[in-house]
Amino acid sequence: MTKRGGSLTIYDIARSANVSPKTVSRVINRNPQVGAELRARVDKAIAELGYEPNHAARTLKGPRGYTLAMLADPALIALPLDDEWFLIPYIGTLEAVALRTAQQYGYRFLAEGIHRDAEGIAADIARLQRRQIDGVVVLPPHCDDPLLLDALAAAQLPFVRMAPGTDFDRGATISIDERSAAREATEHLIGLGHRRIAMIAGPEAHAAAAQRIDGFRDAMATLPDGWTPPVARGNFIPESAYRIATEWLQGAERPSAIFAANDGMAAGVIAAAIDLGLRLPRDLSVVGFDDVDGAKFTWPPLTTVRQPFGMMARHSIELLTGLVDGTVGADAHIQLSCRLVIRRSTAAPGGEPPVG
Repeated sequence: MTKRGGSLTIYDIARSANVSPKTVSRVINRNPQVGAELRARVDKAIAELGYEPNHAARTLKGPRGYTLAMLADPALIALPLDDEWFLIPYIGTLEAVALRTAQQYGYRFLAEGIHRDAEGIAADIARLQRRQIDGVVVLPPHCDDPLLLDALAAAQLPFVRMAPGTDFDRGATISIDERSAAREATEHLIGLGHRRIAMIAGPEAHAAAAQRIDGFRDAMATLPDGWTPPVARGNFIPESAYRIATEWLQGAERPSAIFAANDGMAAGVIAAAIDLGLRLPRDLSVVGFDDVDGAKFTWPPLTTVRQPFGMMARHSIELLTGLVDGTVGADAHIQLSCRLVIRRSTAAPGGEPPVG
């Protein structure tokens, strides 16, 4: 049976017109980049199937700007100001893939800083509206900021939350199972024979970091009593983990393995161990989280959880264009898989990793 009217989606139109969904989206929004022949095919399919796009919400917001934005902490998109500046490596991947995907859908793409206080957020939203931003992807930790989410909703500005740690049903989201991934990383160390395992977690401002702590503790809870697994909070920057690891590794009960909540902090742990004269992984195994581009080039190469950053960015933009077009509901959720990549930074206590 052929669907009619409101039950149809742009995917039905795309199949009927033998074009991609993004082409249908462009035609619906009268994007000038669509050629006359393609536009005619899509318009014909829309007429034949009786498709009625939901323009109401978009009409209320005024003219389209064909521009999407990624909202991030200003420190992640600013130029370095001093020697302490550090760019989280995956930000470049997110921005590059988001830009490419937005362009494929006929949109421009911007990276914008966002404040945490109410007055700053109000000014930021006003700036986005002046620039005719059609929708935003919100990165952590701002994706869990109720002040920002309230302001975006009040402004009727579509948003997608990337890697939220709280209120998972609020708005469209892209995520991984942080807790399961951290549990798998810790179970890898336990499987190698480690019992004295410690964790360097992310900052409290990142709500998703708490899920990684939960996963670590889930795995450690399966071990018999005798070792209280220490958890210290870093700030996702190598220097913070370097200081924590140096203190632990000089203590009376030195851990035999450390799980760091991102690869930057794992690199800080490796540096601390080397500076103390330890041999890795014989004296200390290290696991990270993210699998950024440099993870395979540390020494030893880092065992880590691989996050699908490219897919997260692509799906975020695809969801966002659907929200803007009215073809995707605000309750859409996508959870992507991640996996543990085992390299040479982990081995049995006192042992060496397998060759190859």
